[in-house]
Amino acid sequence: MSGVGVGRQAEALRLFDAHCHLQDRRIAAVAPHLIRTALDCGVQRFAVNGVSEADWHIVKQMGDEYPSIIPCFGLHPWFVAERSPYWFRSLREFLSATPAASVGEWIK
Repeated sequence: MSGVGVGRQAEALRLFDAHCHLQDRRIAAVAPHLIRTALDCGVQRFAVNGVSEADWHIVKQMGDEYPSIIPCFGLHPWFVAERSPYWFRSLREFLSATPAASVGEWIK
């Protein structure tokens, strides 16, 4: 995306990326650039959805580092089989430690 003219147009909008996976290890190296570019283009907030216990700490860390990120913790159906017996306790701990967080991906 070139961003030409997007910033001016987006000033009138309140853009919110309501579902993204900026914690994905495949884009970890470029995530800061993606965030900066999106912010420059008018995106004000990102709901970063954790997909498994294995990435919840990264989601929390990103929320701590970037005020524009709302951490969302949850389990994507693809990763449910990988959850630990203590996943729900862990989820509660992450939510308790991150008051602005949400529950994102979810399956019960």
